[in-house]
Amino acid sequence: MGALVKTKPETIPGLAAADAAAADAFNKVLALRAEIRDAASAVRASVSKRDQLLARAKKGEIIRADEVAEAENAIRTAEAGLALLQEALPAVERDWSAAERALAVAAWTPQRQLKEAAQARYEAADKALGEAKAERIRAYEHNEKMKLWDFETHAAHFLEEHAPAALTRAKALGKTRGF
Repeated sequence: MGALVKTKPETIPGLAAADAAAADAFNKVLALRAEIRDAASAVRASVSKRDQLLARAKKGEIIRADEVAEAENAIRTAEAGLALLQEALPAVERDWSAAERALAVAAWTPQRQLKEAAQARYEAADKALGEAKAERIRAYEHNEKMKLWDFETHAAHFLEEHAPAALTRAKALGKTRGF
């Protein structure tokens, strides 16, 4: 297995921006979770206030109806706000996850480029090897064909084809082979 690329972070294009976006998305998640905790605390405080009013009423203390209604309204408002915040949390977390993914992609860029270059080199070498094997086979076949031709048997044929005058001279001297 090859080594990972050692690259300075500042030389990776888009890494700083992706990191800033991921940090921003993370801060939004943290802020929303803090708001959810605060809203849950507000719900608990409103419920506690209403329960205190009801406990005082049970003890015989006179409680105004508008105080109880106000406490009930505060509970509903706090619960509605909490529900809205809880509904927003998955979308904010998805945004953060997407930002972290984009950061990972940016950080992976040098390694991806090295991997792509290695793949291209391998494919070129594989193609060259295939071509070399094909050339070796053609050369072998040609060599095998050439082994069938020997000088003693076939020289006269080539003299007749390429140098007929030599054959004529040889015949004039009484040689049948031409050399």
